[in-house]
Amino acid sequence: MSAEPDEAGELFLALVELPPDRRAELLDRRCEGREPLRREVEALLAADADAGDFLEPVDLGLPEAPRRAWLEGRTVGQYQVERVIGMGGMGTVYAAWQRAPRRLVALKLLRAGFDADALRRRFVQEAEILGRLRHRGIAEIYEAATYDSELGPLPYFALEYIPHARSITAWADDAGIDRCGRVAAMVEVCRAVAHAHERGVLHRDLKPSNILVGDDGRPKLIDFGVARLLDGSARGATLGTGIGELVGTLQYMSPEQCAADGRELDVRTDVHALGVIAYELVAGALPYPLQGLAPALVAARIRSHEPAPPTAVAGPRWRALDAVILTALAKQPAHRHAGATAMADELDRALRGEPVRSRRSARVHALRRAVWRARRAMPAALATGGIAFALAGRGPHDAAESGDEPSTLGPAPIGDAADDYAHQIAVAERALAGNDLARAKLALGRCAPAARGWEWHRLLALVDGSAHLLALGSPVRRLVLDGTQQWLYAVTEDGRVHGLRRRAGERLAFDSGWQVETGDDLDAIAIDDAGGRVFVGGDRRRVHVIAADGRDAGSFADGPSTVVALAFAPHRGELLVTRQDGSFERWDVERRTQVFATRLARRLAPLVLDGDAVWAATERGAVRLAWADARVLEQRDDPQGPEAVAVSDGELLTGGWRRHVVAHAADRTARTWPDLADGVLDLCALDRRRIAVAGRDGRVTLWQRGEGVLERTLRGHDFAVEALACSDQGWLASGSADGTVRLWWSDAPPTELAPLADDKLHALAWRADGRVLFGGGGPQWGRADDDVLLALGADGRVIARARDHLATIDAVASSPDGAWVASADRRGELVLRASPQLDVQWRRAAHDGGVAALAFADDAARVASVGVDGTIALWAVRDGEVLARVDAGVGELHDVAWRGPRIVAVGQGGLARWLPGGGTPQRDTVDHGLVAIAALGADAWAIGRDDGTLVALTDDFARRWQAPTFGRAVVDVAVTPDGRRIAVAGWDAKIRLHDAATGELLLTVGSHETRATAVAFAPDGHTLASAGFDRRVRLWRAP
Repeated sequence: MSAEPDEAGELFLALVELPPDRRAELLDRRCEGREPLRREVEALLAADADAGDFLEPVDLGLPEAPRRAWLEGRTVGQYQVERVIGMGGMGTVYAAWQRAPRRLVALKLLRAGFDADALRRRFVQEAEILGRLRHRGIAEIYEAATYDSELGPLPYFALEYIPHARSITAWADDAGIDRCGRVAAMVEVCRAVAHAHERGVLHRDLKPSNILVGDDGRPKLIDFGVARLLDGSARGATLGTGIGELVGTLQYMSPEQCAADGRELDVRTDVHALGVIAYELVAGALPYPLQGLAPALVAARIRSHEPAPPTAVAGPRWRALDAVILTALAKQPAHRHAGATAMADELDRALRGEPVRSRRSARVHALRRAVWRARRAMPAALATGGIAFALAGRGPHDAAESGDEPSTLGPAPIGDAADDYAHQIAVAERALAGNDLARAKLALGRCAPAARGWEWHRLLALVDGSAHLLALGSPVRRLVLDGTQQWLYAVTEDGRVHGLRRRAGERLAFDSGWQVETGDDLDAIAIDDAGGRVFVGGDRRRVHVIAADGRDAGSFADGPSTVVALAFAPHRGELLVTRQDGSFERWDVERRTQVFATRLARRLAPLVLDGDAVWAATERGAVRLAWADARVLEQRDDPQGPEAVAVSDGELLTGGWRRHVVAHAADRTARTWPDLADGVLDLCALDRRRIAVAGRDGRVTLWQRGEGVLERTLRGHDFAVEALACSDQGWLASGSADGTVRLWWSDAPPTELAPLADDKLHALAWRADGRVLFGGGGPQWGRADDDVLLALGADGRVIARARDHLATIDAVASSPDGAWVASADRRGELVLRASPQLDVQWRRAAHDGGVAALAFADDAARVASVGVDGTIALWAVRDGEVLARVDAGVGELHDVAWRGPRIVAVGQGGLARWLPGGGTPQRDTVDHGLVAIAALGADAWAIGRDDGTLVALTDDFARRWQAPTFGRAVVDVAVTPDGRRIAVAGWDAKIRLHDAATGELLLTVGSHETRATAVAFAPDGHTLASAGFDRRVRLWRAP
């Protein structure tokens, strides 16, 4: 097992700053007994050295441009040099005219200044290697010789000239080559590489810029400057690679190349590079996220990162293509294609829609990827090869309803429970930030049930917000819902059809009703509600019929090619079948006879009924065809090659691998929605205003159709979501490559809301029943009459608004009985209002200067206020009479709270405890700069300071603990109803959650756009509200 990349990277960064002669001691000390870590770090150091000036020529005293062009116009052998057309690490390439035969050639000369014998040998060897090769996909060599220049003898050779040559990726993009054309080009490249391998040549530097495409559209392999001879007879002449020497281009290197051990390289090394190039051609990006990484850290990323499937698009051909490319990218050479010929054959099979041998490898890849991601979070499970994902068979809402603790995410923690719990929460938080839901679930599963607090439930809600989950055991390809919405049918990669029956008496839950094994590689499904039949089709080129009760009802519609899509027209009693070869067939399902058949130029899939016509996706857009005879009625271009289509309220929507949805209006105008996080695999209409989008990144997103505005993101799947089924009853189902079907309420309360207020918000208070949240504020500096008091419902909707203060509101409190809400401002005015309408009951001038905070007594008959004048005042709720007033004696006051009959206030000079009617307050002036206070259990207080620290004090002012919040200053604190967690609002805009027993930071809940000002937990403890200068109330939910 390799070392942890983070540890290796940390040690590398420490070593690279040292002179080379001082690195050995630190390397020996840190890597003692840890050989994998040593190899990892040595590879990083080797990569860093490779990025130096090893291949730079010596200085000739010439500017760079003349150094490149000094041969232009000269005669070299029988070649008249015209111009520079390229430059590599060793050689400069010129366009030149050969005298006889008269033709344009590419003339490559060793760059002037390179006098190292090893480099000269390598240059000469390139000519010798090219002389071995004769293939239409490899640039042909015409001659090799030496030019006697004034700088000394320079080896050169003449090559085939490629007119208007571009790299294979630039050619594909510039010429708009579709996916099929790109894969076909890769087949030719693989054949050329295979020819080199057959002649004992390993290229070692395959990359797009070394594969040129000219006017004829045929790729040509060039630049064998770092190639290696494989046959034993030439071993002595071969420039072999020693341990620690990196040769090639880092982004396209295999893991064994990154290890800098030339003894491990063979033809499968080139296969890996071919996989990277194929991935880049298909996905438009490298398989590894390398942007912004230093060259030395790229090697570690290549050796540790498992790439996502390049297409993850429904359809057997593209899933097969994913399998072929991912097999080429396997970390271990033994798991890759045996050679370039094998890879070419597999790509060709995928292109023609035939089964590929890499299919099983792709399935293993999905598991291997999950294991790789989770290896640090779950070593015990990995040791036995088992991974338990979240709540198989039910979602977190099911667990809540049944009263069970959702504890089946994984094994119990090991070692010190508190330390392990905090560590697992941190792992889950980081994994969620990277959208690695599988790892986040595993980390949450390792948390002991007794330790789980608000942060655990919050992360679980973010990781999986589904209402119900069914594990089907194999990647889900298609879903369809029957007309009664009581049955959901699924097609899985293992060739099974699943009938899922809605559970009686449950709001949203399904059980497995039956499953049928077809022995086919299924990809298409349609349903006949009236006839009680399900139709499925796939690689066996026929349609299987399954009765609604799960009985196998035979098959029909045998044809010449794979079935890729089905659509049933109930008013006709006909099934439309489209195939890989472009066939369009209508079948009478009762007689099982063909009614009509034709063959079109392009594959049509998926299909969507539209009256007496059908919309179909093609590789260049969407086309509307007449059901009767396949006449083209309408065509909409979409250059991304849509993989999903939907029709909503007369508007066509298409989505595909280029990460956006296009809405095609009836007047033929088109709108492109903002880019999604990843490619689109399926679409369905929830209602007339909303569309659900299945993403390759494992998310389901809900969009407002009219404006293309993102409404919600549904997370829970670990891999790509390939199928959706939308109900008109406010829910939807999603099927994923992770082998699960999840059910979602489309209108369920989101895990986060951010309603916008009229101005900056400074204070929050929940009503006792948790159904109303009050917020007060106004400008930090501005007009004296600019204030705002809001009453918000639990859904963020504004219930009432008042603007009758004469200054910014800094304090809000709600009475324990829920009948009243008090607000106070910077002019010192206190107002009591009815809840939630905000009708004024009385007003009082409460303090000289501003009122900083308010708090109701437990009996709801009295309300306390504290002001910047340093006094505490007590008011009768019934009539606003002032009952008592006292100077707290600790300077300007900032917050106030009750415990039983006593009032505790905090301020700039410390803390004061006062029993109304009992004389002078008891003071503690040891701590200064106290700005916020909240009761912590029955005998302690959580106090925030302006230096950014959080303190827990007992009733007699003894300190339990003190902890940093990592913010610039604490502005407000709140405690969960169970007393286990403390929320902190900071000047740095962050909302953080701390353990009330120790003060340890557990979770950064979220952030405002600018300074956070207030936090408050709802009475049920599930929702945390925060406010800030960004004018937003944010509701963070942990259901």
